[in-house]
Amino acid sequence: MTIGRQQPTSLDRQDSSRRALELFTDHGAALWSIALVLHADHEEAESVVADLLVDASVDPVVTSRAEMRRILSRRLWLTCMRLRRLRSVPTARHARVSGSAFASLSDHEAPVLALCTLGGHTYLDVADTMSLSTSTVLDLLTSGLLALGEEQPARPAISEDGPSD
Repeated sequence: MTIGRQQPTSLDRQDSSRRALELFTDHGAALWSIALVLHADHEEAESVVADLLVDASVDPVVTSRAEMRRILSRRLWLTCMRLRRLRSVPTARHARVSGSAFASLSDHEAPVLALCTLGGHTYLDVADTMSLSTSTVLDLLTSGLLALGEEQPARPAISEDGPSD
C-alpha cells in the first residue's frame, strides 16, 4: 500500500506537456513582455516565465483563456516581487529596451500598465495584486497613458476638406 502522492504516469506527463505547450502558445509572449517590464535580468525573467508555465501545466485549474491570463500574470507579478526582495534585484526600468512603449514609464506606471494591457487585469485586480488603492492605480494608469501619448508623433489635423499640412 502506497501512502501519499502517487508517481505521475507517462499519460500524466503527456497531458502536462501538452498543457504546458498550450499555455506557452496562449500566454507565453504576454507573460514574457510583462516579465521584461518587471525584471531587469532577461535570463531570469525568461526562467521565471518558463517555471510559471510548467507549474501551471500540472495545476488542474480549468478556466477561460482570459481568466488564466489574469491568474498567470498575477503569479508572475508576485514571483518577480519576491525575487526582487530576496535578491535585491534592481528595478527593470533601466533595462527596458529602448523604443519599447514602456521604456519611458516610471517603475510604478510600467507594471500597472503591463498588468492591465498585457495581463488582462482590471484596475481593481491590479489594486488588489499590488496592494495599492484603486485611486493610486487609476492615477498611475492615467499618468502612464498620458506619458505614452506624449511619445506618439503628432498626427496631422483632419478637417472636412482632408488632412492639413
